[in-house]
Amino acid sequence: MSIKSLLKTYTNLYNTRGIKLVIKYFLECHYFDLKNKTDTHLMVRKSEMHVDSDNFAHSLMYMVSWTSVIKSATRSVEEDLMLKERKYKFIDIGCGKGKAIIVSSRSRKR
Repeated sequence: MSIKSLLKTYTNLYNTRGIKLVIKYFLECHYFDLKNKTDTHLMVRKSEMHVDSDNFAHSLMYMVSWTSVIKSATRSVEEDLMLKERKYKFIDIGCGKGKAIIVSSRSRKR
């Protein structure tokens, strides 16, 4: 991750929606990577990816899910399926950089 791309991301967020989005993005995405020593938060444009797939033609970019969205979706599935003991396998098909698996596995340990 380069400082230039990081500054560009934060500048675009600020110009789009202001300081509240910058703070939320930091807490939901960037802080997660700092805390977990991962690299999931930066968007990757389609032109920067080297993928050979017919499905790739329909994509725009890689963009990470927000931590709160992953937690909410995991809780919702657990409630809908009545998974009280949390003894199940979590499979993330098309997992990108793996943030959903990290977040859901940590929330399941609680």
